Amino acid sequence: MKKIFFFLLVCAYALLPLSAQKKSTFLLTGASFAVPQNGWFEIGCEAFGAIPVNKSVSGESIMHTATRMFNETFYTREELDAADILVIMHVHNANVANTSAIKEDYTQYIYTDINNNYSTAYDYVIKKYKDDCYKLKDDPGSKYYGTENGKPALIMLCTHWHDARTVYNASVRTLAERWNLPLVKWDDNIGFTKNVLDEDGRQPSLKYSRDTESINGITYGWHPLIGKNEYIQQKMAEIFINELETVVDKAPLGVTAVAKNPVITEGEEARIAFYFTGDAPWNLEYEINGNAFSEENITDNPFVVKTTVPAGSTLTARPVKVGNNSETDGIVEGDALFSYAHKTINPSFDTYVHQNSKTSVYTNSETLELKTSPDNYIRELFLSFNLNEFASDDDRIVLRLYVQNINYSGTVQGEAHLIAVSGNNNTYTSLNWENRPVDFAYITEIYIEANEKASYISFDISNWLKEQIQSGESQVTFRLKVTGSGRGLFQFPSMESTTGKQPLILTSGIKNGTGIEKNKHSAVSFYPNPFSKSFSVNNKTSSINKLSIVSIDGRIIYEKENPGNELTINTEKFSKGAYLLLLDNNGSLENHKIIKTNY
Repeated sequence: MKKIFFFLLVCAYALLPLSAQKKSTFLLTGASFAVPQNGWFEIGCEAFGAIPVNKSVSGESIMHTATRMFNETFYTREELDAADILVIMHVHNANVANTSAIKEDYTQYIYTDINNNYSTAYDYVIKKYKDDCYKLKDDPGSKYYGTENGKPALIMLCTHWHDARTVYNASVRTLAERWNLPLVKWDDNIGFTKNVLDEDGRQPSLKYSRDTESINGITYGWHPLIGKNEYIQQKMAEIFINELETVVDKAPLGVTAVAKNPVITEGEEARIAFYFTGDAPWNLEYEINGNAFSEENITDNPFVVKTTVPAGSTLTARPVKVGNNSETDGIVEGDALFSYAHKTINPSFDTYVHQNSKTSVYTNSETLELKTSPDNYIRELFLSFNLNEFASDDDRIVLRLYVQNINYSGTVQGEAHLIAVSGNNNTYTSLNWENRPVDFAYITEIYIEANEKASYISFDISNWLKEQIQSGESQVTFRLKVTGSGRGLFQFPSMESTTGKQPLILTSGIKNGTGIEKNKHSAVSFYPNPFSKSFSVNNKTSSINKLSIVSIDGRIIYEKENPGNELTINTEKFSKGAYLLLLDNNGSLENHKIIKTNY
């Protein structure tokens, strides 16, 4: 039975579109050795198919992180919820394991306790992160709500990048042992030591550094050479990856093809995004309408291919084979299907709202803005459409916006952002932050990468919009918001823009190629979908052996043997998002995608 259900879980995960699959998220705090320009952290995240959330700031210390956590500004609840691991790389040459000022109850620390002492700052960060993770069990907005112990709090510490900072390296080992935390031992594994000089009689760290520091009168390398192509960053990434593999399951080698702009207009290029997991660089073989292509030594993730679609026809792209330096055959999946739009529909209203300008109205702005922020600078955008412009043969329907610009704040550049689309049946004439509506049903979400600037992004809204049309609705409004972390400010041309790249809905008559087929002639009905506080299943034949609801990360949320004819499930404690309803009918398997909202 275990084998059967494991197969069900694998099938459930594979059937979900990439935008709905769970990506791991790795959170990093550090200073100049850890900012994204270095590259080791980002390379490590790519190897695990994880989203890097790098909060490192040059010139800072663990005390800055502790202070931000003290003020509840280091991470948002969404960032905490998403983070699978917290990596700490604050490596000033100080003792971080001194216990003389440590408080057993971290809530008893006052501001000056953690703002002037490396040891207490480390102690505060570790204890508060663990407690914040535990408290997610009582947060209704968290995916860990209702669990016994909240979120597992996984923290990883790091030595200095070489072995010259003996005070810090020794004390961080003590700290790691005290808390039983994994430790990235760069100083043991970097390939050289301060005790053996190079062929020129110099400290070997100087060969790999861009400046120097003096410790006890001896000159060592200070900051390592930066950039993903530098040997030292790749070596640090290798050591980081090896340690991560002891606590986190590494993503297998694989590639998935996704149509970034699945419905296009005449003259536009089709953009095929190949998303990789496993170690870079990758070698890829793929087909476009049956024609074979190949690329070697790919380091971009996603790797985007642009091509043209013959007028009035369709295009299908799919990966055929993926390999890297250690494997030749990885997992390949996903067909990227492109079709021409037979209709374009303009919004009847668009605007955005700004958290820091609560009563300001941006209805006539030439741009639509979108942002998330812990510091009162959130933007959400809204688009309304008249449904009388849609036809019965509209099958594939996408909401499309043009990414005019992405501005990043601070030192963090190039983050991916998770953007969700929700909808309701109203239309508006003016909105501001204070009166913005919140009664929206979740529709879909996609990750937007930094390299998608100056290109179109598309959200597949087919199923939800057709449900509204069938229900006799005449108006819909979509809300876009950043649901994950990220410091980018997105700017899209609005209806008032003169760029010719205004927001649109595009429709085509091509069947939706999501990879999830509707189950034909199913004897089971389920409602409502999307659902909120409860979900009902009506079994007309009483032949279902097992009913299961599985989250997108493979967890069994609900399970019942022989559910009978009528079953209502209390879903108040379910987290918002996509699930799979799995039905086992004497070995005949059905799967249905279902959505939980908070409304």
